[in-house]
Amino acid sequence: MDGTKERVLNAVARRPKTIAHLAKELGLSQPTIHTHVNDMLKSELLCESAQVKKHPAENYYEPNFPVVTAAERAAFEPICKALE
Repeated sequence: MDGTKERVLNAVARRPKTIAHLAKELGLSQPTIHTHVNDMLKSELLCESAQVKKHPAENYYEPNFPVVTAAERAAFEPICKALE
């Protein structure tokens, strides 16, 4: 594996993106991104974003799981330790 799927996940974790946005950001062709996105939709790593609909011909994609940032983790860590 070349890490492209990981790069896609990292990109959409920041905010939902289209295939065109991902291709530009990652420096890859749209057909390459489309293949990876389709694979990730089938494996349920990605889903179509229900929050972002700017153009009917473009779908926005986001992770199909909660994303916890380092700052959020740091904020919750004391709470979790207190529950131990």
